[in-house]
Amino acid sequence: MNKKEALEFISALTEHMNANKLDEISVKLSEISVEMKKNTGNVQLHTQMPVTQIAENISNQGSGDCANDKLITSPIIGTFYTSPAPEKPAFVEVGSTVNKGDVVCIIESMKLMNEVTSDISGVIEEILVKNGNPVEFGQPLFKLK
Repeated sequence: MNKKEALEFISALTEHMNANKLDEISVKLSEISVEMKKNTGNVQLHTQMPVTQIAENISNQGSGDCANDKLITSPIIGTFYTSPAPEKPAFVEVGSTVNKGDVVCIIESMKLMNEVTSDISGVIEEILVKNGNPVEFGQPLFKLK
């Protein structure tokens, strides 16, 4: 399964859960096992390996130009925002230094604002998504050097 197929599959699972008002769904594909449960309206992803590792595995399977770059990827499906509010400054810009654990953006998913933190340290080389655009699970958001 390539990166695009994996991301489409996870997105389809989420849509299927919501459309059919399912509370739980479990899927096992090769070494990746995904269990999704709804709790008070929030879809949560539980796996046998960390979500960041799954996203990294999916990203590394792709044939894109970013395969060897240091990337911060989206942990969920939603809408990408660079700042906490329209009138507030962006969390990071090209040239910003980030440390592991720093908030780099917000992804709105199911009407919840989810802070995305960096799992690596470095300098923002490129912001790969425009403010307000939709993002998929595992999609690269920032390229670091």
